[in-house]
This record gives sequence, structure tokens and C-alpha cells, in this order.
Amino acid sequence: YVLEFGAAMDAHLKKRVSRSIHEKYSSIASQIIDYCTKGDGRNRAYDRLVLLCDKFGSRFSGTQQLEGAIDYMISDLSKPELSLNVRGEDAMVSLWVRNEARAKLVTPREYSFDIMALGYSVGTPRDQEYLEAEAIVFDTFDEMEQQKDEIFGKIVIFNETFTTYEETAPYRTTGAARAGKYGAVATLIRSITPKSLYTLHTGYQYYDAAGPKIPTACITIEDSLLFARMQERGETITIQMFMNCENLPDQKSRNIVADLEGGQNPEEVVLISGHFDTWDVSAGALDDGGGVMIGAEALSVIRDLNLLTPRRTIRLCMFTAEETNLGGSTAFFERYKSEADKFSIMMESDDGTFSPTGLAFKGSEEARSIITEISLLLEELGATKVGDETELVAPDLDIWSSSEEGSNIPMGSLLNSGGQDLYFQYHHSRADEVGNTQTAEEMNRCTAVWAVYAYILADLEVMLPREVVGQRKRALKPHVRC
Repeated sequence: YVLEFGAAMDAHLKKRVSRSIHEKYSSIASQIIDYCTKGDGRNRAYDRLVLLCDKFGSRFSGTQQLEGAIDYMISDLSKPELSLNVRGEDAMVSLWVRNEARAKLVTPREYSFDIMALGYSVGTPRDQEYLEAEAIVFDTFDEMEQQKDEIFGKIVIFNETFTTYEETAPYRTTGAARAGKYGAVATLIRSITPKSLYTLHTGYQYYDAAGPKIPTACITIEDSLLFARMQERGETITIQMFMNCENLPDQKSRNIVADLEGGQNPEEVVLISGHFDTWDVSAGALDDGGGVMIGAEALSVIRDLNLLTPRRTIRLCMFTAEETNLGGSTAFFERYKSEADKFSIMMESDDGTFSPTGLAFKGSEEARSIITEISLLLEELGATKVGDETELVAPDLDIWSSSEEGSNIPMGSLLNSGGQDLYFQYHHSRADEVGNTQTAEEMNRCTAVWAVYAYILADLEVMLPREVVGQRKRALKPHVRC
């Protein structure tokens, strides 16, 4: 049953729950940690990740590569010894094809440079061999607004400086729409990353429904700074570019859902999740291969240790199409929103699987006190932090937090040591491959954290207490990682 803030969870029950966590679960937590870091479970999450990435490469929305990988993962999770209820649940997803993209500086000197089309961009005009225009460089949106009368007929280059992803990503997601309304013929966006070794970082971008749709691509930090220096010297920048992207009809895909069914209250659910799809430029070892594989491995660890069946169901969801239209998370919400009161907590890992430091959490103070008690069992992993909702990164769960049905469901996301400075060096780039990003040892520790939280929360005497509906501002600022 669900307890609400200020309601039935009196001091006596809180003390009993706190004592039971330490007394009942400290040994179980130690078993899980030892198994993941020293025992037969060591390195398995990483090995599963390597095999997935090597076997299928990128898993982009709407492609046969993604669907083949989904079939593979469903088969892997359906092994009899795991005793999971595994299925693919349909979701409609968008399909965009990158095709070719190339660019050349014409003046003040000739120089061919790399570009990478941004998601769902249109191509350059089909009746032209290439688009050629003078370019203008802006460091900020404010600069563009001050010089908006100089934009018509030009290629706009945004040379924004990375601060945080949330602050900097709008240059990629909305730059084309903002420049297009002033007559720009294309935009080139400095890649959203703190550091570069001439790496390009793609990602989603949005056009205004009523506005013009112009070609848009990312460029490297190195080239963006080069063009800015040229403009500072008063040199005329002329660029040729060609892109033949295509937007195609929506396709049917699937979320991968696996239930470790509970014993006493199987209708109540603890959700662990991540997204299975990637951008089309890499195998997505970090974003979000690691996140889904620690979830799969957490269920395997619980089965391997022959732990008593938890009271509640532990549900793993590997969402499809997070990187594009969030079709997987939308379909999951529509399917399960009528059961919102049955979710004790929803957790997502989509911020890297470097060394874990804890759990970001959104929920009532009573629920936070329970999460804090569980976190103390993770001291040997250095993963005792309980962060607040400003640290929550759960893009597939944002739809629940902003809905009437799910606004007071407790939410959690894995915290780890990567930080934005490290994570976004690889994010949405060709560098997001196994061997470049997280290590096997880091994934062992993340798996242990995920398994400990999932098992204990599913087995507690009570579901996590909720805030009273109406006391929460529903529309939290989403952490869009598309």
C-alpha cells in the first residue's frame, strides 16, 4: 500500500522500517556487492555491453539494427534460469536518415572541414549541387538578436561556450529555428562538449511548426573558433555545404520489458530503466548501453544469489527511441498510467556508468529517509550520496513527473563520478565506444548499487511514502539528453 506524506507513516513505523533495513538487508547488500565486485558476477555487465556493441553497433530509432538488437536482448533476458516475464511492448518511433554531409570554406581560404547533420534536419536544396553563402558568427543568442538584421541569406555559426549541458544544448536544439526566422539559410552549431579532439557531437533539434526549416549541422570546437577568429579580423567567411538528410514515415519499435515478479504483492512495482537506442554514429557504450546493462545484470545477480523473492515486482524497462521522439517512454506511460499508484519508485540510469556515488532522488521526506538508510549499506562502494531532484537525470521518466497521474511517484537516478566534463566528451559522438568510456570495474560497482536499491525497495514492508498530490509543482524542468 502507498503511504502519503503526513499520513499513516508515524514515528513508530518509520523507526521500524529503518531498523529493518539495517538488520534485514545489510547481509544481503554485502552479498550483492561481493558477488558483483569479487565473485562470479564480476565484469559480466561490461562483457554483456561489449558483446551488444560489437554485434550490432549503433541502435538508431527506426532501423533494422535496433530491432535486431531488441530481438537479441529479449532472447538473452528470456533464459530459463532467470525466470523473468520478458516481452517487447510496441511503440511508434520516428525515422530519419543522415546520408551524406560535407562542407568547404571558400573564403578567406579554401579548407574542407567536417560537419555532422543534427537530428531531423532537412537537407540542402535538392536543385542545387551545394548551398553556398556568406557566414556570420555569434557567440550567444543575445548577440544574434542584436544583429538580426544582418542574418538574411547567410549561414549562421553559433560559437557558444560549453557551461552545462542544460544551459548550452539550446544552441543545438533551437539554433536553426531561431536563426531561420531571421532569414538564415543554414546553421552550423559548435558541438555541445567541453573538450574536443576534432570530435563532432550530434543530437536532436527542433523546428518551429510554423517557421522555416533550414539545414543544420554541428562542427568541431576547433573549426568554430577558427571561424570566430576570421570574423574578428574582418575577413569575409564564405562556406559551401551539402546535406541530403531524409525524414521518413514512422516505424514500429518495441520497449524491452522484463519483470522479476514479486511474491506477496506482485502488482506493486519498482522500476529500473535506461534507454536501449543510440544515435546512428556510435554503439552508444556510455549513452546508454551501460545504463541498460547494469539493469539487466542486476536482475541476473538477484537470481544467481537465490535471494528470497521480493514482495514486489522489479521491472526492467529498456526504452526505445529516447534519442529521437521519446516514443518508447510515451508508449510506456500510456500503457501503465492507469497503474501509477502501483509504482513504489521509478529509477533510470542515463548519465553514465562511471564509479557510482549514490542516487539522485525526488520524493517525500519520509521516502528520502528510507533511501538514506539504504544508502548507508553502500558505504564500501563510496555510493552513499542521496542527491536532490536538481541532480535527477531521467529523461524517459520526465513524462510521469509532469503528468497528473505520476507527479508524486518517487523518482531516482544513478549518480556517478563522471560529471559533465567527462560524460559530454563522448556524448553523441563517434567516440562513444567500448574501451573509450566506462570500465568493467566501474560497471561492477554500478550494478551492485542498482541491485541493492532494486531488491530492498521491492522487498520493504511498505511502498515508499508519497507526497500528497497538489503539494508538488508538477512541471519540473526536464533533463533532455536527446
